[in-house]
Amino acid sequence: MTNNGDKFVHLHVHSDNSLLDGFGTIDEYVNKASELGMPALALTDHHTMTGIYNFMNKCYKNNIKPICGIEFNVAPITNNKEDLKRRISYDETNRNYLINGTHTHLTVLAKNKEGLKNLFKLLEESFNVNDYFDVPRVTMDQLLKHKEGLIVLSGCPNSELNVRLRLKQTSFVKKYLQVMQKNFKDDFYIELMDWKNAFDYRPQILENIVTAFKIPGVITNDVHYLKPEDSISQEKFMSLKSGHKIDETPTTKGGMRPVLGGNQRYFKSFEEMNEVFPYEKYKDYYDNTIKIADKVEEIHLEYNSHLRPKINIPPIYKSEIEYFDALIEEGFKNKRSHESIEIQNISREKIKEEREVIYGNDFVSYFLVVRDYIKWTNDNGYPTGLGRGSAGGSEIGYLLDIHDTDPIRFGLLFERFLSDGRGAIYEIEYEDGTKEEVLVNKKFNVNGKTKYTWQLNVGDEAELIKWNK
Repeated sequence: MTNNGDKFVHLHVHSDNSLLDGFGTIDEYVNKASELGMPALALTDHHTMTGIYNFMNKCYKNNIKPICGIEFNVAPITNNKEDLKRRISYDETNRNYLINGTHTHLTVLAKNKEGLKNLFKLLEESFNVNDYFDVPRVTMDQLLKHKEGLIVLSGCPNSELNVRLRLKQTSFVKKYLQVMQKNFKDDFYIELMDWKNAFDYRPQILENIVTAFKIPGVITNDVHYLKPEDSISQEKFMSLKSGHKIDETPTTKGGMRPVLGGNQRYFKSFEEMNEVFPYEKYKDYYDNTIKIADKVEEIHLEYNSHLRPKINIPPIYKSEIEYFDALIEEGFKNKRSHESIEIQNISREKIKEEREVIYGNDFVSYFLVVRDYIKWTNDNGYPTGLGRGSAGGSEIGYLLDIHDTDPIRFGLLFERFLSDGRGAIYEIEYEDGTKEEVLVNKKFNVNGKTKYTWQLNVGDEAELIKWNK
């Protein structure tokens, strides 16, 4: 462990959750931060937060404060809404510095729980069909709408600010900075990186902005891998993502194969960062990484395996089960009413048997949720495939259009998917506050329809618990 670990915090880090872009793993980064004595660490994957839960847990176990963030894809800032539906350029000579003509990048961190919720909200909105073009994107309007609890860094060479600076669009830059200062106040920072000239990137201009506009600056390294030698593997990732061969000429040498350039996007120590940005000159930038870490509140996400999504049930139905039964009958009418009496009888028998198991294992809401998103996907023109794994053996799944594999025709078994007494797990909380997950031991049908009593054997003395479901 070094003595200078408390002088710098990495605030821009991509893990392998940045698919085919980041190569380092969360475990590698957290272990390295711990080894270096860093008090905090950020995770800012490319437009995803899939690694946040594991990242937070790993950090807390190593006495490191996790900083949850994301590098957003941001839609072009334009007055013409039609521009959001096509590839555009920001200048008349068509020097297209926008990424694929569709977006820029922006680094955003959650300062508190409200900020984390807003990151989740922005991610959700970015997949809206009106904003999605090649990639999910947030708009500046959305960012400003959900700005509470967020810390914004100005971003990498592909950010809005740096793209406009390269194009010498000074008036826009001033307006942009004013908007960001007005909305994020002391939570907006100019992000300084060591990119040499790979992207026509001029950090000196950013330093001038820090001074002229009195905006605090921070130093980041846009980390994509753990060690310098990992840069080769990361380049292979990018080649796979872009569809180029690894032996093609990279963009840094005038070719078309995207690369980050060099081997410096690794997880550097303070001493290694100091070699590029001398601490004596950039002390405020380093100090601001610590100040950001200090202002970020500790956030904890509790995993609850019993949380389930809910769908909107038409008001004419009183319960999920009533709606479920209606969908089964509708599916039977659409898919089996034209079949022979023999097939219809087999279908009815399967429905009866499956319904009993689905009710008893509390899987009704599961079927409804899966049916809901499969229906939405098909209705919006996205392919889903015919099968659904072992669920292909379910007659009810077939009638609900969850899959399109006829289990009667192909002799498929429902039991491969779900069987009596399998799948229902409940969490019991005792008077002393301890909890235990318990499998359903038995179930009893009470009224011959949809009312059940479930039995669980709980505790050392196998205490019997029953309740109606």
